Amino acid sequence: MCSFIVTNITSFVLKLINLKLIPRGPDITNTYKYNNYTFVHNLLHMTGSKTTQPFVNLDEEIVCIYNGEIYNYKEFGNYKSDGECLIDLYLKLGEKFVKKLDGEYAIILIDFKKNKLLLITDTFSKKPLYYSINNDKIGIASYESAITKLGLKDVKKMEANKLKIYDLKSLKLIKDEEIYKFDLRQYKDTYDDVLKALEEAVLKRCKNSPYEIFVCLSSGYDSGTICAILNKYNIEYHTYTIIGKEDKNILK
Repeated sequence: MCSFIVTNITSFVLKLINLKLIPRGPDITNTYKYNNYTFVHNLLHMTGSKTTQPFVNLDEEIVCIYNGEIYNYKEFGNYKSDGECLIDLYLKLGEKFVKKLDGEYAIILIDFKKNKLLLITDTFSKKPLYYSINNDKIGIASYESAITKLGLKDVKKMEANKLKIYDLKSLKLIKDEEIYKFDLRQYKDTYDDVLKALEEAVLKRCKNSPYEIFVCLSSGYDSGTICAILNKYNIEYHTYTIIGKEDKNILK
């Protein structure tokens, strides 16, 4: 899962504000300071090489920290881990780089040269991102509790499918837009596209994982469908079940 804190508040007790965030990223906690900003990242290693954050490009004065998984990162280059593609994509495409990402993510990117702070969430905001701006002080974190412990108020949860850009000097919002535009008109008469998308969603979560795959199998439709897709593509996996009120015959 991972978690993070970004703030320009200079005096705080890291152990206190990071207390509830560490369980999301128990492998490595890394702290980095640049231009009066502190970046704290708690890593839960999932894909690629074990890579500490934030990602930094000192020549361009860019610092990026994120939580989540970029499923299509190998499309952008020979990166050891998914998050390493983010700064390179930003340098190549500017703020439009977010439209190229396929994944679940909460991203903070600060361009100190251009005085821009970017806050980014995926299509359904699967990864939490909270922020607060009090005059010239800012706190951004995976959990609201970390920000309140910094002494900031008026904490907001970042909406899904959003790109917000702030001027780094004034902390004024200069852009607020949806990343993807959805056409909700109903014109299809089959489920073919839905089934294809479901299969691709399962497969993309398996192809980059260095770990064995486990499915919590119930006697309902959801987990059974996931197992059916794994079976179809001959992907090895294990299941476990908390019996409770589950139907053992269906499970078998």
